[in-house]
Amino acid sequence: MKVLLASDGSPNALRAAEWVIALSAEMKTPISVNLASVHDDAPYRKAMRHVGKSEVLEMLHEQSEQDVAEAKAALEKAGVGVECRLEVGSIAEKLVEIASREQCAMIVMGQKGRSTVANLLMGSIATRVLALSQVPVTLVR
Repeated sequence: MKVLLASDGSPNALRAAEWVIALSAEMKTPISVNLASVHDDAPYRKAMRHVGKSEVLEMLHEQSEQDVAEAKAALEKAGVGVECRLEVGSIAEKLVEIASREQCAMIVMGQKGRSTVANLLMGSIATRVLALSQVPVTLVR
């Protein structure tokens, strides 16, 4: 079974990785993980005009590598197969796109823990992923 595990380097993202490791231990068939970090480049478009697109994309790629490092190490230590997907774009849309492209059976991600009112007013990546995904989504706190 393929699982998309979203990581932003946060404690909740690491808890999501630990949840996937526990799930893997319970499964009769092996789990392979597509560990994804996506950064939205929209806030950096002005900077791209001044310092160059390639420099900004390189910075975002380096940030993504940092975001997945701890989860990747934990998955590898547990013997779970893992491939990293580091992408740039609209975060929720990209996560759903990766899950579809890689034929993942589910998406697992950490939830930031905003209040219900804050989510209603501002929305959240998790809420958007839930709305867009064609596969089950598990949110880990």
